[in-house]
Amino acid sequence: MKKIIILVIIVSFLLNITPIPISASVKEPSLPIYRTLYVGGTGPGNYSNIQAAIDAASNGDTIFVYNGVYSGFTVNKILTIIGESREETVVIAIEIGLFSTGINLTNFTLKGNFYNSVDKLLDIRGNYCNISYCNIVPASNNMPLNGIKIGWCSNSTISNCDIIGFPYWAITCMDVANCYIENCTIGNSYRGVYTMGPNEHVYVINCEIYNCGWDDYIPSGGIFLDCSDYNHIINCDIHDNAIGIKAQSLHGYNGHNEFISNNFSYNEYGVQIYGGCHNNYVYHNNFVMSSGQNAYDVGNNNIWDNGYPSGGNHWSDYDGVDEYSGEYQNITGSDGIGDTPYTIPGQGYQDRYPIMGNVRPHPPNISGPTSGKPGVSYDYYLSSTDPDSDDVYYYVDWGDNTNSGWLGLYSSGAMITVSHTWDQKGTYTIKAKAKDSYGYESEWTTLAVTMPLDLPSSRSNPTPQTQPSIQPSSEPISKTTIQTIIGSTTLLGKTTSK
Repeated sequence: MKKIIILVIIVSFLLNITPIPISASVKEPSLPIYRTLYVGGTGPGNYSNIQAAIDAASNGDTIFVYNGVYSGFTVNKILTIIGESREETVVIAIEIGLFSTGINLTNFTLKGNFYNSVDKLLDIRGNYCNISYCNIVPASNNMPLNGIKIGWCSNSTISNCDIIGFPYWAITCMDVANCYIENCTIGNSYRGVYTMGPNEHVYVINCEIYNCGWDDYIPSGGIFLDCSDYNHIINCDIHDNAIGIKAQSLHGYNGHNEFISNNFSYNEYGVQIYGGCHNNYVYHNNFVMSSGQNAYDVGNNNIWDNGYPSGGNHWSDYDGVDEYSGEYQNITGSDGIGDTPYTIPGQGYQDRYPIMGNVRPHPPNISGPTSGKPGVSYDYYLSSTDPDSDDVYYYVDWGDNTNSGWLGLYSSGAMITVSHTWDQKGTYTIKAKAKDSYGYESEWTTLAVTMPLDLPSSRSNPTPQTQPSIQPSSEPISKTTIQTIIGSTTLLGKTTSK
């Protein structure tokens, strides 16, 4: 009897179990769908202004803007905003605000409004913002007074931009960290790059900075560091300024900055370091033809060379000779380093190992289209100046396993035109360098080119995409490997190692 009861219980239990289908599968979480929104053009649903597209967008979306003239905008979302053409996609604005993390803005001309009532054109306050391949200029009446202000943020990048003609400051960094200004041309301003602290780790790399700082009362400079620590000015061409770099502690201490592998030419003063500025390192630079002084230093514990045999700086007004070698310059035989120190005016600091010899040319400037179509020839323009006024050659690597070979000779500072056709779709990096008539080569300059532009080739009937062509990122688009630049540098005909 007990066996029958147990059997009945077991059967009843099995009959009440809901069967699990063999084909059942676990539902995977859905991935986010990123959209591409379009501004201008003739496609159905295109937006007529950039702000409307921003308001309709979600984090991670891309906004593509066709050629035209548009008004300013404010961004409070993680977005990538791409212009069709750097020269012909124009934003005329009282102010443009980037107030979110991870904003990418590329391929525009950003221009001040004639009736501008604020003090800057581009206001960046978001972390990991990236501005690239843009022309940034004031209106015809020179308004606004300032170009770009980066404030209260970190890890933002300005690369391959021209910031020209602002009466006061081209770029201001205020309370920032780990910000990068790379491959930019900055000129015709009272201050080219102005850091007002506290700032840490602002990198200015491979930039041309010219015609800044001229004022009848208080001259300023191409770069003005105030209350800023651990900044890095590397491989820049700083010329024709009132002061190339000025370090001064108006609002607090200023120290541990590095000025490495720059060309200072035809400035009234090359580098000035004032009281309260301490533990700065200045080496492997080229100081040429300053009408006032190549350098001046009344700071504290500043170092003007990198030891032996790495060497210090090249000075156009150094009158020493090179007949000896060694750490104490007491061994017969030259070593490319002057036998006697170069004394810095001010407090008597010395470059113990001034570098002799020919000076390499500046890295060439490259300009030309950054997008196009395969099978079409495009013109690019190169120019480089040589501090010794030597004639120069040019070498171009087109990024598709072809190159120009060495072209030239050309006069220092002359602009040349080179042409190239890419046969395949893709993104390519043009690299160019210069070489003087004595064989001394410059650093490389780069320019990224896309064939074709990833976003639409037609101005009509845009098709929404499930993924943007440029994904938002928490990292800057471009970061130069700093150690590569300062670890081993070819300068003045000799290889130096830190």
